[in-house]
Amino acid sequence: MIKIAFYKGIQIVALSLFVLLGLGCTANESKVYEGKVVDEVGRPISDVMVRVCYVGWGWSENGGVVWDKVYCSEAAVTNESGFYRVKFTAPSSAYLRARKAGWLQAEDFLAKEKRIVLTSTTDYLRRQMAKEEKKERDFRKRKPDESDTDYYCRVIAKRSGRVELIYHGRRVKILQILMHDDGLLFAVAGPYDRVQSIADEIIIRETVLSGGKPLVASFVAMPGNITCGSNIYFIHAEAHGVAHFPEYMDKVVASLPSIQAGFPMRIWSLP
Repeated sequence: MIKIAFYKGIQIVALSLFVLLGLGCTANESKVYEGKVVDEVGRPISDVMVRVCYVGWGWSENGGVVWDKVYCSEAAVTNESGFYRVKFTAPSSAYLRARKAGWLQAEDFLAKEKRIVLTSTTDYLRRQMAKEEKKERDFRKRKPDESDTDYYCRVIAKRSGRVELIYHGRRVKILQILMHDDGLLFAVAGPYDRVQSIADEIIIRETVLSGGKPLVASFVAMPGNITCGSNIYFIHAEAHGVAHFPEYMDKVVASLPSIQAGFPMRIWSLP
């Protein structure tokens, strides 16, 4: 035990010398940091809490050495002109951290800079939403010469929920999106013979209570060599066997009478 404690003591002393020597090259400097907080058009923002921070070495809660410990000054609050003044001891790599409800610091600013730009949280979220919507539109856009099945695999399968059933003793997962183009197309994960059986009996109606004539005359399992990854096969219906879907209809109900199962499916219409 004495020997272990001795070696630990040697390690701490060596580490301390290493840290002290390292700090000699990047010594912290006590100084005053001043600047202004503004919005994206340059208008001052008052009542913003501004701190000067830096990352350095230190001790963790369990007594070990960490190299990414964050140290920050006390907060200074901006006045009506957006002005702040912080006195703090930090290295040249110190950065600024600004906080105010309803505002967001969307980029990093070094402490030596004299200007912090904040973005309205509402504006930031609106822009992010617009970016995500454009990204989704680009993702959904059909590529030139892309087949229905290729499009379903690349796009729809990644956006579809799946209903898992035990179908005549075997587990299957039915993708819950019907692609509506010239006809209808969807996919099922499971043994191919069960996929064929599902195609033979599946019924599509507008609602559970609608009854009456199904919206689709009949479905057919596509050849087993046309797949969407491992063990995922396609079922389709030709255009002449598909009823006209009203524009308001974005979902239908599917049923498998032989196992008394029903589940919703979304309609994905291609332009």
